[in-house]
Amino acid sequence: MTFNTENERRINGDRRAGLERREGRDRRLIEDRNNARRLPDEFAQAAGGSDHRITGLVNRYWSGYPEPERDELSQALLPVLEELIAPGVPVTENHREQCVEVVVDWAAGAEPVSTD
Repeated sequence: MTFNTENERRINGDRRAGLERREGRDRRLIEDRNNARRLPDEFAQAAGGSDHRITGLVNRYWSGYPEPERDELSQALLPVLEELIAPGVPVTENHREQCVEVVVDWAAGAEPVSTD
């Protein structure tokens, strides 16, 4: 495709940038969902108290977000995961699905720190 005007080049560039942003959000959503599904198993296997466990996991997977937003996610996940601190409590598909729901809801309003 040949661009005849500067305006056409700008419009095409804006479209490309929009597609790249959307693809980036889609990739981030897939990663968030996959990481959220891992949380119950990793939480159950981690050492320490529930706050220590969840903070470590959230910092591992969502380190690109500001600390206040990571703290918000940790607090939202605790009610889902806290029962797994007791020995012998099995991790269920329900734990995984609830973690995905919490993370996806949180990520919809959270913005990673810009690396520009």
